[in-house]
Amino acid sequence: MSNTMNTSINTASVSRRSLTALLAGLSLVATGALAQSKYPEKPITLVVPYGAGTGTDALGRLLASAMPKLLGQPMIVDNKAGASAQIGTQVVTRSAPDGYTLLLGTDQVVCFNPVLFKSLPYNATRDLIPVAGLTLHPYVLAVASELPVRSVAELGVLAKAKPGSISFASTGVATSAHLTGELFKAEAKIEMTHVPYQSGSQLFPDLVANRVQLMFYPYQQLKPFLDSGKVRALATTTERRTAFLPNVPAMPELGFPRTVLGAWLSIYAPAGTPADRVATLTEAFKKAMEMPDVGGTLAPQGVLPSYRTPTELAAFGAAQ
Repeated sequence: MSNTMNTSINTASVSRRSLTALLAGLSLVATGALAQSKYPEKPITLVVPYGAGTGTDALGRLLASAMPKLLGQPMIVDNKAGASAQIGTQVVTRSAPDGYTLLLGTDQVVCFNPVLFKSLPYNATRDLIPVAGLTLHPYVLAVASELPVRSVAELGVLAKAKPGSISFASTGVATSAHLTGELFKAEAKIEMTHVPYQSGSQLFPDLVANRVQLMFYPYQQLKPFLDSGKVRALATTTERRTAFLPNVPAMPELGFPRTVLGAWLSIYAPAGTPADRVATLTEAFKKAMEMPDVGGTLAPQGVLPSYRTPTELAAFGAAQ
């Protein structure tokens, strides 16, 4: 009888231990699910690898303004300019892959830098994962109003008459703006001096003052200077004329079919960021691009909305 009682007690004890363990396990599962559903629990940093006042910065701040409503947490724009976007990109690739540090990347980060630099502090394919494709930014060939030219043909004549005397600005070496200028130089068979800047706040005053004579830049940032007459638009780098500058010719119709280029902007996260957090971010950026006061404001500014899922963005980047 004693053995029977001991067996019953042991069995009951084991059953209680099993039940306790089961409940504890269920508790952990529930806690884990709750923790996942709470993401994000703190502000998210969006690293912009260019200076304040650039087109990339403007888009980053516009998107960030929508995130408290969409994610329940603020998104802080952190400008990390320099070294052809390498500094800001490296900050992101070396950050914790937890969904709290993102990169507003460009074609320079993914396409140009890996080809033009022998060594980089990051590997775009290995160290970054796509979150969302956002926009395309065609360029406008703008010249200082003091420059005595009113067409691309006149610009070519002036450049050939004074080789190397005309300078063109960009927001950095190997940016789309820089490479567009180089394409134009090659097609027009002219010499121009490239002057790289880190931000629009430095660039625009020099263009207005004719310290640099021209640049290829998005309409969004050029518009106030065009409207005020401080700079003049000669052409767009699109295949056809645009709705935002219908009276300005496209480069191909002027005999420059290769000078068709513009920046594209996308969101990336450090490799290893949990898939569920990437999915949350992807959906938030998609909704932001659909909002009338965010994505709906872009087209009139010369920015073409071009949302892509992570899979679509990865294929697009590889093709580019």
